[in-house]
Amino acid sequence: MNKLIVLFFFLPLFAFAQKNEVSFTAAAVRTTGQNGSVTFPALCPILQPQCNVTTVSQGANTAFAFEFSYARRMLSAGPAALFLELPIVEAPGHNVTTLFTSPLTFPFGQSSHLFFLTPSAKLKIFSSAPISPWASFGGGLGHLELGQTTRNNVALQFGGGLDFRTPLPRLRARVEARDFWSGGVLQPDTFVAGGGISTLTHNQHHLLFGAGAVLAF
Repeated sequence: MNKLIVLFFFLPLFAFAQKNEVSFTAAAVRTTGQNGSVTFPALCPILQPQCNVTTVSQGANTAFAFEFSYARRMLSAGPAALFLELPIVEAPGHNVTTLFTSPLTFPFGQSSHLFFLTPSAKLKIFSSAPISPWASFGGGLGHLELGQTTRNNVALQFGGGLDFRTPLPRLRARVEARDFWSGGVLQPDTFVAGGGISTLTHNQHHLLFGAGAVLAF
């Protein structure tokens, strides 16, 4: 009985003393689309003043992703703790459809791949409580592939989640949501080789929703 009382009082202190966290999350990533137009150097008849303009739209798509993250506690004050974390997210190849319209309409399917590496600061409160909320913000690299087009862009990351204490002192369950905001995979120079001058929305949001496990040590 005495041992149970000691464990009850010192287990929260033990949990708070753990400085490192390694997590793995399985998630879905939803990417916002891009829209724009391409104007080709061609003369148009009077009855078709915009015959040389083609509109381009890339619909939103959802992909499976997985995230690995390492975090280390740097500061603590009362119930709050500041971590430096390194989230790494990858969404393997999945199909994306780009739609060209006017004067002809045709879909163009390609394989897409996403990778993000964004060092961040994470603020976590009530680390030893049954439920610990946290928020994260940072920035780094966004690697985007669409067919033969590859982009390396600066990516901002912001998000948050909840960690749930389990019967195992070092193991926690996690649910989280993050937004990786980066330049889009389609850029104005994508269509310049075809003789056109393009205008496209540049930035895209990559919204991640996932659940996983955290090992604290």
